[in-house]
Amino acid sequence: MAYLVGNFGPDAKVNMNTAPLSELMVVLGFTADESKALVAYRADRGGFKDWSDVAKAPGVDSKKVEAQKDKMAF
Repeated sequence: MAYLVGNFGPDAKVNMNTAPLSELMVVLGFTADESKALVAYRADRGGFKDWSDVAKAPGVDSKKVEAQKDKMAF
């Protein structure tokens, strides 16, 4: 039960290197265009190392990224 709550519960973090568009949109509140930009950026450049890498992706609001950084895993 602890595993399920930790990985899928309300406090679970989004793995920014594997999350699908829908998870980026629903859990982190990114728009469809921002989510597509993140997926394209990580496909072109490899995985993100931390939230500041996410903020560098073109087409993504860096203030939104910083506000959601505690919900991100890498």
